[in-house]
Amino acid sequence: MQNSHPHKFLALLILLGTVLIGLSGCGGGGGPLVVPKPIIGINPPGLTYTLKDQCADGRGVQARFFEYRGTSITDTWPSTTGNVYTANPGDSISQRLLCTPGLNVCSGATKRPDDETYWGVGLDGRAGCNNCCTTCPSGSGTFGLNLTCSSATTTPPPPPPPSFDGVGSNQVGTEFGRTSTTGRTNLNLTCTDDVVFENQGTVVLPSVDVVALPSEAGTVTLEYNAFRIPDRFVVEAGGRVVIDTQYVGSSNSVAEVNAVLNHYGFTPTSQAVIISPGRGSTSFQKSAGITSAVVRIYAPLPGTEWRVTLKFAGGSCTGPGSGPGSGPGSVSGSITDGCNDGFDIQYRFYQYSRRSGSNAWDASSRVGVWPRGGQVWITSGLGQQSQPHGLSCTPGYGVCYGASRRNSNNTSYWGTGIDGDNQCTDCCVTCPQTGDVRLGKRLTCS
Repeated sequence: MQNSHPHKFLALLILLGTVLIGLSGCGGGGGPLVVPKPIIGINPPGLTYTLKDQCADGRGVQARFFEYRGTSITDTWPSTTGNVYTANPGDSISQRLLCTPGLNVCSGATKRPDDETYWGVGLDGRAGCNNCCTTCPSGSGTFGLNLTCSSATTTPPPPPPPSFDGVGSNQVGTEFGRTSTTGRTNLNLTCTDDVVFENQGTVVLPSVDVVALPSEAGTVTLEYNAFRIPDRFVVEAGGRVVIDTQYVGSSNSVAEVNAVLNHYGFTPTSQAVIISPGRGSTSFQKSAGITSAVVRIYAPLPGTEWRVTLKFAGGSCTGPGSGPGSGPGSVSGSITDGCNDGFDIQYRFYQYSRRSGSNAWDASSRVGVWPRGGQVWITSGLGQQSQPHGLSCTPGYGVCYGASRRNSNNTSYWGTGIDGDNQCTDCCVTCPQTGDVRLGKRLTCS
């Protein structure tokens, strides 16, 4: 058949010739063209760790993975604190972990929802295990475990012995489970100066602090807040125990607290029965001859947090928690967290001597603050009203609250702000000549 498009046929011949010339060599060398073979079936480096739920209890599992150098955790998966991998009942969790070759990789898991049963090193990586670890390979590797009901551990693990560097206690003791001495000084309780202890995250069994008391007879009040994780607060004076709150906090932690106390050799009389809630106040009457008290705080579980305030009233004092002022007027201040944003509220009360307009007080006239010493008070949960604070103030002066979210980057504030340097129109009362005025506020997100 005659080609009806000779110019198209010519173009095709020219193109074919160009391709053949290119295949004949490169740079005039005349060597054969080497076409690399495709890479098939090569896995990227790392460890694929698989956990199979075979407990058959209909609950599923949640897990985390940990990398260790010796006993120190060097990496975690997921990397965000509090996050976990999950699997429905009968399913598997399988993750490729980009670990460090030669280091140990272990798993920790619990049921969903979490209870006192765990596998491996637990969700916080603190427990020991016999078969939940493997060595991270230099190339690609796999490892897996079947999570059965019979292989789970039902006794929560004790924490490792901590170093004694507790915030608010500054222990210099060296052995966990023994009474430590204190490095704190200037712990003087007076009519106008409360003594505040607080801690975030440090385990102590116990911390020990000696507090100097006023020489006059009066009432010593202990206000405490263990938040969620249980703690115990003990005060000794005159050679005897005058306050013992026992362990206060979430009653869900009884088994874990007892496991730790057993592990470190505490006698059965020290075993925990958790009292809920974890906040409250109690007091004792001191005579003029008692000039000091010993405060012992027992906090056996990691992640613990507490705040304890000692107050004194008696003799020339106008009331517990008296602050900057000459009395006899006083303000009862309290704050309620009404903002459901996941943050506690920190707050103070300030005293101002000069008005700015008819409703506001001049922030530059600030003459006093409660609590003193750079401390703050903290709410104890959504919807919970704080213990009323008795504020001895100067009659005719303004008493205002200032607050902000705790441990948040949010710069918003309530009242005069946590530093007391803003003005407000509805966050203050005037200190009375006599009697008591209430300053209570529920702080909402709006």
